[in-house]
Amino acid sequence: MAVLEDTGRGRFLIAPFSRFTEPATPGEWLTGCAAPGLAVLCLWNVDFMEELRLGRAWTIGRLIAAQLQRALRVRASIGCERPLPGRLAREVGPPLVHLLDPRREYLREERALWRGESAGGRPDAPDERPPLLLAYPQTGERAESLPKAAETRAAYQARPGRRGGSIRPAAGT
Repeated sequence: MAVLEDTGRGRFLIAPFSRFTEPATPGEWLTGCAAPGLAVLCLWNVDFMEELRLGRAWTIGRLIAAQLQRALRVRASIGCERPLPGRLAREVGPPLVHLLDPRREYLREERALWRGESAGGRPDAPDERPPLLLAYPQTGERAESLPKAAETRAAYQARPGRRGGSIRPAAGT
């Protein structure tokens, strides 16, 4: 999660990062971070977190002032008719137009997950368990023995893309 604002009342406005590396909606913004887990910030899915609970979170970095300003501009644009300016418009996802767009189900699922993870389902829920942030292999398991989601990297080669590379099948495969 990213902390967007200190409300001054012991509560902070926070937003989750996406599990995906491309923004799905206009409320998702490319942060410019290379790490897949930090590549897209879901500004449509903000929530508040109490200072005590936030104080137990792991800090892995900070948004620089320019990133925070861009994130807040995207957040302010949600639901507005005015499009974002130039470069910022290219850093967010495409609009949702059709009522049956499958991204709407993604938004419902993510909102439910985030509400459950960020506040135990209630805004002032006591901290009964730590938030689920990372999953580590079981003791004794090696990364090589875990199931893979795709073929080995050798079957692919880099292709210049919007953020410096994506994958595509190598010639002859």
